[in-house]
Amino acid sequence: MPNFDFDSPILAPFAKSFRILNITPDDLVADEIKVKLKSLEGIPVPFEDIKFSPINGYALYYDEPVLIYIRDQRLRREAYEKGEFGKFHLCRCRTLETAQKNNRLESRYIVTANTSGEFLLNIRILWQDSYVEEGVYKRLKVCRNCLERIKWKNYNPHWNEATKSNVVENFSIEEFLETASKDLRRELGKVPTHLVKDNYVLDGSRKEDLKKHCRYKCVKCGKIFSSCELEVHHVDHNPGNNSMDNLMVVCIECHNAIHRTEGGYFG
Repeated sequence: MPNFDFDSPILAPFAKSFRILNITPDDLVADEIKVKLKSLEGIPVPFEDIKFSPINGYALYYDEPVLIYIRDQRLRREAYEKGEFGKFHLCRCRTLETAQKNNRLESRYIVTANTSGEFLLNIRILWQDSYVEEGVYKRLKVCRNCLERIKWKNYNPHWNEATKSNVVENFSIEEFLETASKDLRRELGKVPTHLVKDNYVLDGSRKEDLKKHCRYKCVKCGKIFSSCELEVHHVDHNPGNNSMDNLMVVCIECHNAIHRTEGGYFG
């Protein structure tokens, strides 16, 4: 990213005007990044520089919703010949969480807000030293776990394959980015994520009813637990919002993982 210095020979003549207009070097950097995010090339960044929104887990870069994907793809020959490339991600989904848990996250990802559906790739076949294609544009499909996480078009992994494929094939990047931007603006009005346990108001009998309703299964990892090993998570981190769609039954490990990622209270 460019380093804008108002005292540099190029910008010094404009420094006074910038200050009058209350424009900072950070503002210029952010504007430059937004331009590059719209380009076909995107921006390569370390995974730790990508942030995720508290509620839907949208991938963010400089507070902008983005798509993330791996540019240097290693594929099996059968997948390459069928045109089955790696997916692009919208949020912190199960795929990324599992990769991080198993220490298999790539060191660098590409972040982009380009809506063309074309992604710049370098493709290598597994067990092959050189790239078979380098600097080529391919159409990638959206990650299904991301669709499930953000409930895109009410996506449900239990639908039949034809219905799920239809949602994937008709996925609109432009529509998603617009929707994510609106959701993020709404999130600004939510309760902050640094809530403490004293704000918690959900009573024990209601929690037990929720656990029974879920048959004592963690909705994140899908495993069965005893009642004392399960907790109830507030999706929007607001302990005063106890509507059914804001409550999620999860095991202790998954609950802590959510809060490590999204902020908020965890024991």
